[in-house]
Amino acid sequence: MHQIPSALGRRPSRLSAFLADSVAASAGGTRMLLVLVAVMAGIVTAMATGILARADGASYPSAITRAGVAFAGTVTLAVLIINALHLF
Repeated sequence: MHQIPSALGRRPSRLSAFLADSVAASAGGTRMLLVLVAVMAGIVTAMATGILARADGASYPSAITRAGVAFAGTVTLAVLIINALHLF
């Protein structure tokens, strides 16, 4: 079992030790984290796009549509880059 360093000097709980072992042992954990990073980048991009579109005078439906397109494009591009770098 992996030892998880703790800032407070306490032993980790059984659940956190189990999760650390299962994530470290599987490649699926890394894949899941990379997809999470891609989705988070998409969310940030979509929020910025929606705010800027609304500030430019776009209606709410138009701003939401632009934000959705920005989200889809960002996540698609991020996953393609991750795949091209053979990180999956």
